[in-house]
Amino acid sequence: MIYIGIFIALFAVAWLADRYQFTWATRAQLLYGETALLVLFAGLRNNSIGLDSADGYHRYFNFLLVGKSLDSWVEPLYVWMNKAVIFLGGNYQWILFLTALLCVIPMAYLFDRYTEHALWAMALYYGLYFYQQTFNIMRQCIAMSFCFLAVDMALRKKYIRAGLCMLVAIGFHKTAWIFFLGLLMIWVRFNLRQAAIIFLGTYLLGFIMTTKTILLFVPKIYQHYFFREGNAMRSDSGWGVPLQVFGINLAVLVACYACPRSLKNPWMRILAAGVAVLNLTQNMTQGYRLAYYFLQAQCLAIPEVLHVPREKNRKLMTLLFLVISLALFASNLSMQWKYMTPYRLFFMP
Repeated sequence: MIYIGIFIALFAVAWLADRYQFTWATRAQLLYGETALLVLFAGLRNNSIGLDSADGYHRYFNFLLVGKSLDSWVEPLYVWMNKAVIFLGGNYQWILFLTALLCVIPMAYLFDRYTEHALWAMALYYGLYFYQQTFNIMRQCIAMSFCFLAVDMALRKKYIRAGLCMLVAIGFHKTAWIFFLGLLMIWVRFNLRQAAIIFLGTYLLGFIMTTKTILLFVPKIYQHYFFREGNAMRSDSGWGVPLQVFGINLAVLVACYACPRSLKNPWMRILAAGVAVLNLTQNMTQGYRLAYYFLQAQCLAIPEVLHVPREKNRKLMTLLFLVISLALFASNLSMQWKYMTPYRLFFMP
């Protein structure tokens, strides 16, 4: 399987770079190569690869191509991107390639800028299945990248540009408004004990909240996400989802315990906010979509945890997150197997 091969290759490269102490120049070249590989892998895929690609986005592009309008359910910037491609004489493959560029390039830039372990960040981006989601929830993944660029601008005190990045994000997916909470995490400070209390409180609250209670906090324009066919509330999911969410809470707390200084990292605080959002929305089938905006911060927060000074903790954290990555990767790929396999390039039938 090519997906598994890339998983192994990315983690192997990250480990080898540490093991043999590659120079910064070599690491940078490897990061650029991985970025190009992932852009081409997503951008040149057959348009049938991806959960929403063939039935949703391709069909939408074809409607616009013949002059029909379905703009009411699609955000304006995505509409304009499609219309611009049509105006330039392009086809749907251009949309796939542009999406790959807008998703992967910003994240690679942030990995290079905000962590000394960018190869680990890229491996986690792939292994935790954020990259593969660019094949599926394409508009939201573009929005997520611009949300993270907004954090970059805010950290550099370029607040107008940060606001513009957020407007672009909302222009691609209206749920991006929730990431204003992520921006607040730049200035909010809390310690491990406070994080544990927040996690426990939000977890218990999310566990007991009913459908009607949850929807009191969801604006009407977003409620259709939770009532479309196949997206009903998780009223009969048993203990599976609560246990998964609890596992994520535990993993993040263990990481913060092993590396106490990690909570000084704004990306770890954004991740913590994401865990709280995930806790509160655990009874929603689409609740994870809101938490996703924050959880992608794992790619920037966890590499620092994997390089704690104490060797024993470092090995334990590396093993823990390798297992978590493998489990999430296998779980997500198995759920989307028929939409993701077999991988084919655009010219293959």
